[in-house]
Amino acid sequence: LERVEGFTLVGEAADGDALLEVRRVQEHVVVPEGVKYITEGAFWMPNKDSTLKTLQLPQSLVSIGKNAFAGNTGLQSVVVPENVTEIGTQAFNGCSAMTSAVVKGNVTELNGTFGGCSALASVTLPDTVGTFNGCSSLQAVKLPEALSEIGAETFMDCTALGHIDIPQGVKEIGDYAFTACIALDNIVLPEGLTSIGAYAFDLTVDKDGNGNFFNPDPRLASINIPSTVTSVGDNFLG
Repeated sequence: LERVEGFTLVGEAADGDALLEVRRVQEHVVVPEGVKYITEGAFWMPNKDSTLKTLQLPQSLVSIGKNAFAGNTGLQSVVVPENVTEIGTQAFNGCSAMTSAVVKGNVTELNGTFGGCSALASVTLPDTVGTFNGCSSLQAVKLPEALSEIGAETFMDCTALGHIDIPQGVKEIGDYAFTACIALDNIVLPEGLTSIGAYAFDLTVDKDGNGNFFNPDPRLASINIPSTVTSVGDNFLG
């Protein structure tokens, strides 16, 4: 791993299957087959000086660490391979040029993975869902059929999200899950849903920064609450 395409390696694990830290990242990076672990902050660019635009991850990869690619403001897209089972907190946080992301692996938890990816327009997920808070360009999301919960603030401030199909297996929608999703024009809640959190569908924003929350162009005419819902949070409709 001393010389691989697109970057210069600073360190590696004793068995040669982990990337610990890289520097001098070029525009196009191919992480070679054999790498199983990309560790915490390996490609992290905190000073917004990233040149990385394209990224190819190997099929051998099983884990991406916390902040592994955070701050790579030029990264345009990512495909996470099938064998990845773990993606650390905020792994792609602040990748503001990223327009699409596909997670193929059997990942059971995503925590702030794509936070601050303001250009992200399309996401395909495995049997889980992470936090897309502030992804203001996100228009389309394909939620997995096995999904059982949409957590707190999952799509908060996704102001371009116009439509979302919530799978039949979802039982809980957390607090602020769709807050400020002002473009939503259609949402169907499945039978079997039992809980809707506080402000979950508060489709207003503070446009002037003075605490005056409103929707400048309301598009959602109605929402049907299934008979199976037994718990509704405060001001769930704002």
